[in-house]
Amino acid sequence: TYCTVLCCILTFLRVFCGIPNPVHPYNHYAIRVGFAFANGALLLAIPLYNNKLVFHDVDNTTSMYIHLSPAVFLWTLRWGGGHGTSLIEDWWPGMFQVCPDMHAGGRLHSFLSMLWDSDCQGTITESVAEFVLYPALAWFALWGLPYGLLVFCCLWSWIQREGK
Repeated sequence: TYCTVLCCILTFLRVFCGIPNPVHPYNHYAIRVGFAFANGALLLAIPLYNNKLVFHDVDNTTSMYIHLSPAVFLWTLRWGGGHGTSLIEDWWPGMFQVCPDMHAGGRLHSFLSMLWDSDCQGTITESVAEFVLYPALAWFALWGLPYGLLVFCCLWSWIQREGK
């Protein structure tokens, strides 16, 4: 939740006060890492945790929303909601740098571009690095390593003492 608060504060400062965001130069990579996590591990959690959209059950509905909404949001952001990434640049200029070579003014080219838009050009090596290598490194640095240090170094004696 601290990341949410930080994002809200940085967005407010950028949109309403015009103060540049210190992490904005890395926006392209953050969107790619978020896309890989949201449409990978987080989306996979739906069948693993047996989430269902049952409207009379608040727990199932909430869990389904929590696991599905980031994937839908980042898929729409990455592919421009079927209209290409240029539509995002038209509505929010300079806010979301989905592609390094993003431009405003383009429109929907064909029905197939609604499913797979090619505004972001790149080689297969760049795609593998952006969707596999960078997210794996980000996961390891931001979650795997701190969690491992916490559990196996800081809390190890407590875990053994409590028999957990």
